[in-house]
Amino acid sequence: MSHQLINRFLSSALRTVGAAAINLGTTILIARVFGATPYADQILDLAKLSLLLILIEVIPSSFAVFKIQDQSEWRAALLAQSFGVAALLMAGVLTLQHTTEIFATNSLFLAVFAITLVAKRYADILLQAAGQVQTLFLLDLISAAGRLILILGSYALGVAADMALWASLALASMAAQTIGVFYIRPLSAGWRDIRIGNWSSQIRQDVGQMTKYYPGMVLKRLRDNAVPLLAERVLPSDQVLAAFLIAFRGVAFGVSIGKIFEAILNNRSNLASIARHKWFFVTFIGFISFCTAMGAAFILLYSSGFGFENWYFVPVLVGLCVPAIFTMIQRAQQFAEFKVMRTNLSMIVYIVMLGLGSLMLKMAGWANLLTYAALVSLAYTAQSIVLISWRTQNARSAE
Repeated sequence: MSHQLINRFLSSALRTVGAAAINLGTTILIARVFGATPYADQILDLAKLSLLLILIEVIPSSFAVFKIQDQSEWRAALLAQSFGVAALLMAGVLTLQHTTEIFATNSLFLAVFAITLVAKRYADILLQAAGQVQTLFLLDLISAAGRLILILGSYALGVAADMALWASLALASMAAQTIGVFYIRPLSAGWRDIRIGNWSSQIRQDVGQMTKYYPGMVLKRLRDNAVPLLAERVLPSDQVLAAFLIAFRGVAFGVSIGKIFEAILNNRSNLASIARHKWFFVTFIGFISFCTAMGAAFILLYSSGFGFENWYFVPVLVGLCVPAIFTMIQRAQQFAEFKVMRTNLSMIVYIVMLGLGSLMLKMAGWANLLTYAALVSLAYTAQSIVLISWRTQNARSAE
């Protein structure tokens, strides 16, 4: 089973890297043939759209992915929620487009893309629950390739920039999800799985359990944005801040390799197998994440014009990779048991430690690339220790 999981991880990683490479090529092509301004407008509109997408998490993903493995009725509940959220998003986006100037584009394809994101989230949950993570990333690869083809076709046909950017994004995503519905069994069965008589009572029955996940959503957003926001306040100059943020972007890419592993963990069978060989997987995935993060950080620093004298802090910063991977396993074990309190506590510890540590560095005049990198790594380690203590307490109570 361990070999199968490793092969699944490596296959998914290759597809993720392939999709990332294609997306990078598409970005360069868009900037060159349509100009940077339309692309920047699209990025800003996508950021604004992401605020509306909080509606998707009315039924939290980390709750749903395990719930549907235990109770088949939740597949219908999740599908019903997806239809409802898709309708609200469509209405909300179209209303904002025609009554405000929040979005730079008036293209209908913005609303279409919002709907495909709802469909993608539904597909992601079903495929993770079924243990078919490679298929999930294959759909991402298809979407990336489809968008590149559509951008090339739009340029050849002389399509206007706004139409080309939004139509390619929406139609490529729609094509990938449509392929999934027709050719991937969990999705083809899932989209027919709505039974009006069951899903509403299921949601009412478990609504109390669901709402426990909501504070964690807020904490996760704070945690994910704490490092760059505090770095801006603490580090002594714009040059130092730029070096740190560029390196941190490379480290984030390395940690994102671990996100593939986290998707594999969302299947109970995979999670049980990994739990039996926890330290092997922490070491194996952590090593890959560490090397990827180190390489990406160095490449980004070098390509940005920072000399070797500015690289000394990178090995310390990259030290967060192993505790980050360990945290993923511990968090998945908690979510599998529908327990969120310790996960939330671990994020609070991380945020508080990072905040207080940043304040102390600032007040003492010790803030530099090395000390802030060490603080970030220590905060990640503290977060994982909180989760280790939870597993130790559970093991003792079981005895």
